[in-house]
Amino acid sequence: MIALHEQELLVEFQSGRLVIFERRWLHRSLTLAAEQAGYEKWWLADHVTESVATYFADHLDLRIVGIQRLQLAVKSVLETIGYSEVAQHFEPVPPPVEINLFTLAIEADTGFELLFFQTLQEKIDEAVGTGAEEFRFTGVHACAKRLTASKIWCGDCQRLRGEILEYVDRRMLAVHRPNLTYCVS
Repeated sequence: MIALHEQELLVEFQSGRLVIFERRWLHRSLTLAAEQAGYEKWWLADHVTESVATYFADHLDLRIVGIQRLQLAVKSVLETIGYSEVAQHFEPVPPPVEINLFTLAIEADTGFELLFFQTLQEKIDEAVGTGAEEFRFTGVHACAKRLTASKIWCGDCQRLRGEILEYVDRRMLAVHRPNLTYCVS
């Protein structure tokens, strides 16, 4: 289950996938479009991002916007301010993917490390398949405690945390995408 704040905007992709709209994600897409149009350090990405975010916050009764509608809104803003060459290159990059390790540990249940790593592999493969370049792995501390059935942090937790970090590193390095970034917290 996903708990959302009332004011959060969701973006729906053609696949039906819903993601929370993040300004950083739109900013990154705008920056890439500007670079492709010949603007290396385009200072207007912040302003266009805020304009689009404000537009959807003020003009939508629904909290879900389709990716095509978002793309049209961005291109419209870019053309209005005289940057049609950036609009021509604008294509939303896949949004960041967040994988909650604690949730996977709950699904695997206490003591089932092998099932946890198998499920983690499946989630990574699924996320890589979306074309995402930014990954966030959250809840590693709570995950290690859950899988070791520890109430307090101990040596077993530390060992398992290290194994999880090493596993994520290996899997993400195997993806071989030049712009791929990931963090584990």
